[in-house]
Amino acid sequence: QRLTVDEFGVKRQALGVVANVLQAFQADPRPSTAGWAASLVYEHGAVAPLVALLDVHDADVLRVALHASGGVLAAGEQLARSSRGGVCSNPFTLPFAEAFGVEKL
Repeated sequence: QRLTVDEFGVKRQALGVVANVLQAFQADPRPSTAGWAASLVYEHGAVAPLVALLDVHDADVLRVALHASGGVLAAGEQLARSSRGGVCSNPFTLPFAEAFGVEKL
């Protein structure tokens, strides 16, 4: 929710929280752990606001937003590879694309 407010300082802090959650779980070698963190980001509606920050003209914010976006997509790839008959493709590419993430990259 905090990523959608108008105040830039709040968005910056919220981005830091999202990035820290993703980074903490990416360190765990189990694909389900990173996928869980990315699912948490997705379920809380943070993918579109995260992608929106790819338009910001602040190098630090842009770096963190790129890293966090990459973390979400990488976790989705891990989920797709590790699932046995369940998820067959990255579940986060569609929300990323719907938020115009591909165009912004």
